[in-house]
Amino acid sequence: MSSTERDITAAARGGFLVPLAWCAGLAAVIAMLRYAGAVDWSSAYAWMYLLAMVALTLNGAVGWLMAGPAELWTSPRRVIQ
Repeated sequence: MSSTERDITAAARGGFLVPLAWCAGLAAVIAMLRYAGAVDWSSAYAWMYLLAMVALTLNGAVGWLMAGPAELWTSPRRVIQ
């Protein structure tokens, strides 16, 4: 398997997208809580945004756990020599 094919396989299994979703969601939640005084909590948009970022964080964490160890991300095809 070529390195490009291996990279595409890893990306398809969440090789970088799932951890990116987890990190982005977590960073947004932390930033919102850090600057909670500047957020207009009476606005429904603030609560919807917070809920969306928590959902993104949980989605990324569950996806990362479901992806399994990196050793399982190899292609099942074998090259016969």
